[in-house]
Amino acid sequence: MEEICDHFAGDWQITEMQGYSETELHAGEPARITFWEDGTGELVCGGENVTINVRYGETLEGLSAVTFRGRRSEGAKRAAVSGLGAIKEDEDTIEGSAKVGGRARGFVAKRLP
Repeated sequence: MEEICDHFAGDWQITEMQGYSETELHAGEPARITFWEDGTGELVCGGENVTINVRYGETLEGLSAVTFRGRRSEGAKRAAVSGLGAIKEDEDTIEGSAKVGGRARGFVAKRLP
């Protein structure tokens, strides 16, 4: 799984997320998802920063895939955050789904330089 981790390592700009306007998505700072080699990461979306635990694998089609889970800040109404995604064949795009605030939302993220 180490090579799969290498495919994801680094910062990815979330460019689209269903149910969020551009302003909502990037409230406070640009929306992104970061994957670290130690199996953790960070999701920044809608003004919230969430530390996530990450697992790597492959899709049935052989694409590099990731699942993640974390908890939003204390006092958040729906605290659980989870999701999954796969790197597309261009190696610079993740397409997936994230459950934020109790609702699953499709997202697209682009690799940052």
